Amino acid sequence: MTENTMLLNRLTKNLQRLKGWLKQNQITCYRLYEKDIPDYPYLIDIYHDEAVIYEKGKTLDEETEYLRDNSTELISSALQQLLNITPDKQHFKTRSVQKENAQYNKLKNAKQEKIISEHGIKYYVNLVDYLDTGLFLDHRPLRKIVLNSSEGKDVLNLFSYTCSLSLAAAVGKAKSVTSVDLSNQYLNWGKRNFELNGLNLSKYDFLQSDILGFLPHHQKTYDLIILDPPSFSNSKKMTTHLDILEDHHNLVGICLKLLNYGGTLYFSTNKRGFKLDPSFKYAEDISERTIPMDFRDMKIHKCFKFEKR
Repeated sequence: MTENTMLLNRLTKNLQRLKGWLKQNQITCYRLYEKDIPDYPYLIDIYHDEAVIYEKGKTLDEETEYLRDNSTELISSALQQLLNITPDKQHFKTRSVQKENAQYNKLKNAKQEKIISEHGIKYYVNLVDYLDTGLFLDHRPLRKIVLNSSEGKDVLNLFSYTCSLSLAAAVGKAKSVTSVDLSNQYLNWGKRNFELNGLNLSKYDFLQSDILGFLPHHQKTYDLIILDPPSFSNSKKMTTHLDILEDHHNLVGICLKLLNYGGTLYFSTNKRGFKLDPSFKYAEDISERTIPMDFRDMKIHKCFKFEKR
C-alpha cells in the first residue's frame, strides 16, 4: 500500500464514520483527521468546501523539511480526491506554543469569510487571517448544551471571543445574553454572528472589558454563566495578568456569587494538565461529555459544571 493510499483510506474511513452524524446535526465544519497516523502528525479541519491543516511547529533540518513537504503534498492530493477541495481552498498553518494570546494575532489581511453551520445556527469564520478561525470546534457539545438549556434564562458569557456560546444561548431563547470580552474586534464579530441569524442586537449586551476588573464590581446576577478564559494573558489592556492556574479559584468564586439559586456555571479551560482547586467539592467534571465525537484528543479541554443549590 502506497503512502498516498494509506492516508486517503484513513480520511475516507473517518468521513464515512461521521457522515450520518454530520447530516443529522446540520454540521458543516468538523475535524476529519487528528494525528491518526504517526507519520502524519497533522490536524485537518473541514469547513464546508475548504480545509484548514495544522502542523506542529518545530525547528526543521533539511531531511525533515523534505518529509514535511512530501506529507503536505499527499494531504493536498487526498483532500482533492476525497472531498474535491482544491489546493487554493487548503490552508496550511503552523501551530506552535503560543505566547500570551498570540493565536488571536493577525497572520494576513485577506478578509475572506465564509458561513458555516451547526445545529441550525450559522457562524462567520475566517480561515486565512488568523491562526484560529473564529469558532472553536471542540466547544460544539457545550454550544449544544447551552442551546438546549437557556430558554427564559439570564446568561453571562465571559471571555466570549466571537460570541458563539452567546449566540447558542440567544437562539435557545434566553431571556437576556451578556457577552464580555477584552477585544472590541471579536465582539463586533459576535454581533455580526447574531445578525446573521436574524437576531435583533438591541436585545443583547456586548461589553468590552477586562474581565478581571469587570467581575468584582458587577452587580447583576444570572441563571447561566459561561467562563472560558485563556490559559494566560498579560495584555496591556488588562489591569493585571491572568494565569488560569493561579486565578481560576478567584474567577470561579466570583461567578458563583453572581449565580442565582438553581443556576449553572460552566467553566472550561484548555490548559494541559489542569487540576481544579480541591475546595470546589461540588463541581462536576463533564469533560468527557463535552469532547466532540470527531476529536481523538480527549484532553483538548477540561470542563466543569457548577450548580448553585
